Amino acid sequence: MSTPVRLLESLPALSGNQKKFITGLHRKKNRLTRGCYLVEGQRLLLAALKSRVTLRTVVLCPGLIRHLPDEIRLLLSRRSIPVFHTDENTFRTLADTESPAGFLAVATLPPFHEVRDLSPAPVLYLDSLRDPGNCGTLLRTAAWLGWKQVVAGPGTADLFQPKVVRGGMGAHFELEFYQLPPDQLGRPYYFLAADQRGEP
Repeated sequence: MSTPVRLLESLPALSGNQKKFITGLHRKKNRLTRGCYLVEGQRLLLAALKSRVTLRTVVLCPGLIRHLPDEIRLLLSRRSIPVFHTDENTFRTLADTESPAGFLAVATLPPFHEVRDLSPAPVLYLDSLRDPGNCGTLLRTAAWLGWKQVVAGPGTADLFQPKVVRGGMGAHFELEFYQLPPDQLGRPYYFLAADQRGEP
């Protein structure tokens, strides 16, 4: 079942200040100072709603959404998350993708934990990994394996930029994040590494 798209137009309209706030989250500096990041797409929004992630705002675009699944509507209602609508042209300026689907949310950044909080469980360490797509893939793989701890080493891409979040496909909502060099992990670890210059 789904909610008729025309009903979305009865939602409050996104204000100018809200638009400015959201577009600013495309930049790392603003994500850090504002403590937020973007969640874009229907599947990611649904995954976020099912998780413990705090969503501050949800923006829907009636001109781009074919239908609003009842599951999303019910979860939005239960969690009392502010929901707004906006026109197609405005939404395209808010979204990071070239062909947005009309679903966007502002999520609260999780804290980067202290090294002393690392458990003896497996850790995914990203060493100077700059490609956002590869970062997202590795985060998704770690979540699939049940690895909960991710350490972002120096030179690694911002793990909460939109492309990494999309590539993670919901992994961000399950993982714990740390930021430190490997020699500060605080206890002995065995390292398994992959090198693109290596030979099979």
